[in-house]
Amino acid sequence: MVYRPQDLEKIDPKVQVGRIAHAVGENKRLLIVGEAERRNIRILNAGPKKEEPQVAAAPSEETTAENKEKETKAEPKPEIKSKSATRKKDRKIAK
Repeated sequence: MVYRPQDLEKIDPKVQVGRIAHAVGENKRLLIVGEAERRNIRILNAGPKKEEPQVAAAPSEETTAENKEKETKAEPKPEIKSKSATRKKDRKIAK
């Protein structure tokens, strides 16, 4: 069970594998995985490799024009009436 990168020193890569503890956070997990790769130690629960974010192509003029039309056609939101009359101090108590 690996809690920190120094715990990998105790693992023999020819015979043993590492397993990262559940309580280990993402930053420390990345350090452990990096150190394990450097030492050629297999980690059982290293997690999926994160893909680099792909840069989306710039929107074409047609799509931006369509979005602007949708924004202008959007109906205004109805006003919410105040619920102050429901407060106890605002109610008239008949005696």
